[in-house]
Amino acid sequence: SSFIQGAADQARFSSSEFFIFLLSMMILSLLAFLFLQHLPTARSERISSNMSSRSSATFSDALQDTSPDAPDADTISQEDSMSQQLGNKQPVQYNIYLLLALQCFVCFLSNGALPSIQSYSCLPYGNTVYHMAVTLNAMANPMMAFLAFFLPCTRQNVVATLTLIGSILAAFIIATALYSPDMIHNTLEVGGTLVVLTWVVSGAMFSYVKVSIAGMCRDSGWLFHCGVLTQVGSAGGALLMFILVNQVNLFQGYYVSCP
Repeated sequence: SSFIQGAADQARFSSSEFFIFLLSMMILSLLAFLFLQHLPTARSERISSNMSSRSSATFSDALQDTSPDAPDADTISQEDSMSQQLGNKQPVQYNIYLLLALQCFVCFLSNGALPSIQSYSCLPYGNTVYHMAVTLNAMANPMMAFLAFFLPCTRQNVVATLTLIGSILAAFIIATALYSPDMIHNTLEVGGTLVVLTWVVSGAMFSYVKVSIAGMCRDSGWLFHCGVLTQVGSAGGALLMFILVNQVNLFQGYYVSCP
């Protein structure tokens, strides 16, 4: 006679410890932002208003000022020219509350919620799919953040559209996690390919959106508030998933069965 016995490697730490650690890191990051804003020691390290106005130049301005085709001049004339350009520039008008809400929502998904359920979403399709989704997603995030420096986005409609598309992809990811331990598609090749592409594309979009919003908030003087809501959204996503995974048991893990 034969029987089927579930086999699983011994975990180095429990899921509860992982979520507690993730939540603690988000809280510490939020406290760091608050201390930087209100502690007298941190406030004394701030740059002058003149330098602060220079730092609000957009990415495209920075690239134009440092392009190799620019005419040579001494340091004093360059600073005077930059000051005149910034003085004549009209302040950019953004719907800052919409941008902050989008930043909080995107960080809620990309930093807190989705990483917490990645194993539930990918493992039913095999270790190879899980490894590719994790690795390629980790590669796509810094690449898109670096791309945002050369191709900045300053249009709110584009940012909102990318957020909507990423949210639809995130909904598919959540659906695959809820369907665990079964596959959402009967064919392993098709389902695994969809899962990997969804993770990579959504991660790339969210990374580009976060950097673009941070740039627009910097131009508007709301960079600190953007950072605060980044941590709030990330901590909220981690806390919600901690409750859903450990208390509600909404997601079921996938375990390899050996005959």
